[in-house]
Amino acid sequence: MSLYFVLGKWYLWYVGFMCLIPAIGLPLLVWAFVRTSRGDMLPGEQSPRDTPSSVSTPSDEAK
Repeated sequence: MSLYFVLGKWYLWYVGFMCLIPAIGLPLLVWAFVRTSRGDMLPGEQSPRDTPSSVSTPSDEAK
């Protein structure tokens, strides 16, 4: 009896984690896709508007 109880408890934990991981992962994937589609880079990469060269080039072209 106790063996079935322990196995059932582990099965519930397994099912719970399998439901919890996509519930956390899907919003993160959507958020990352929205950020990259808007033109913002991911945190590991450097966004082009933060570099001083890309900031100074429009003013140099205007002169």
